Amino acid sequence: MNEIDDSDLAQCCSCGFVDYWDEIPKGRCPWSEDYLTECPECGEVDNMADYTVERAERIDAKKVSQALDRELMHMALDVMEAAIKAGDWEVDGACDPDWVLNALRARLAQPEREWQGLTDEDIQEIHYQIKAKGMGAYKTEDIYRAIEAKLKEKNT
Repeated sequence: MNEIDDSDLAQCCSCGFVDYWDEIPKGRCPWSEDYLTECPECGEVDNMADYTVERAERIDAKKVSQALDRELMHMALDVMEAAIKAGDWEVDGACDPDWVLNALRARLAQPEREWQGLTDEDIQEIHYQIKAKGMGAYKTEDIYRAIEAKLKEKNT
């Protein structure tokens, strides 16, 4: 039996994408001059790691868990609606669990969103914000906070 040599494989820690390290796009960070990687599948920056079976299993388990969460919400809503239809649960707005029905319906009505990473323009904007704020003298924490704020803005 032929075994696959996985010693030169990289895997995205966000989406699970796997490819050879030589094929992963790389660029230089404008602040640190370090090389950064970018996942060709999901666009995550600097989230590539050496491929391991354990990492692959963790990422797959996370994806299954997210799919199950949505499926469980559908199942819970179906059970509650069946109980209401059978007369076992009176919905009159006065019962505390009524908000659960409304919350589930609202959440399931929303389309599933794909994670939004940072574009080159976003990175440039953050770079200029940091430079303007610190006039060249900035703390590493400032960079992390600016990146965190931009990602929250794009994904909430």
